[in-house]
Amino acid sequence: MNKPLSGGSVWRGSTGPAAAALNTSRRSSGTKPNLNLTDTIMMMPALLLLLAFSSVACFQMPPEEAAPRRARFSANSPGDVARCLNGAVAVGCEFFSCLENSTCDTDGMHEICELFLHSAATFNTEGKTFVKKSLHCISQSISEKVAHTIRRCNIFQRMIAEVQEECYTKFDICTVARTNPDAIGEVVQVPTHFPNRYYTTMLQTLQACDKDTVAVVRDGLVARLGPDMETFLQLVQNQPCATDSDAAAYSDPSSWRNMPVLNIQPGFRGRDPTHLFARRSLDDSDADK
Repeated sequence: MNKPLSGGSVWRGSTGPAAAALNTSRRSSGTKPNLNLTDTIMMMPALLLLLAFSSVACFQMPPEEAAPRRARFSANSPGDVARCLNGAVAVGCEFFSCLENSTCDTDGMHEICELFLHSAATFNTEGKTFVKKSLHCISQSISEKVAHTIRRCNIFQRMIAEVQEECYTKFDICTVARTNPDAIGEVVQVPTHFPNRYYTTMLQTLQACDKDTVAVVRDGLVARLGPDMETFLQLVQNQPCATDSDAAAYSDPSSWRNMPVLNIQPGFRGRDPTHLFARRSLDDSDADK
């Protein structure tokens, strides 16, 4: 039994049988002494670092999902495009700006519109009428068909290209190009957005004209591109660079006909970065319907 000391304190250093049994029980149960304050402070940086890594791991997106999500928030969805088109004025180039930065990759018509308007003053009277009516025709036709085609990117892309070609043909782009060589040369300069499905559609429409018109358009491009003309044609036609003996073939305007439509791949998932210049005509794309 513990013996009281002077001052009322109790002596706990008993070495009797009860105390010995208690000490033996503590040693056998493996009870560890509590960490002192110094040990706890030394362990805190490691604990905080572990907590930080755990937090990052909880909020980190899988690699395959990170890129598509960034793209989805940085571009306009088909629904956004449709709402923009429905609210846009079908005069000038404001309407075509709705097609820019779309997840359906419909960029290009806005730049073509601006090129036409910028060069409108250099066209003759018939040319000015063509610029005004063809742009209005394209925007009006897209507005009428957007609700039925916006659900699928490939159909929406094809519809815009078909409308573009129909309106150019309806208002006789061939005569306009032949009688306004300098003005049409300003329009068909290589666009900043390239590859451009709708620039290629414009070239294809011009290539369907008579031989004289094709020669006028081609000469306008040659004057602006100079020695890079052959490389440009090979790039558009998806052909390897020609040797010196083959280069003469491109000097014939007839060899410049029937350029393929560039297959601008819709969407951000499953995009093949090596497939920017795939050959694909409008007739071939009808098989995908």
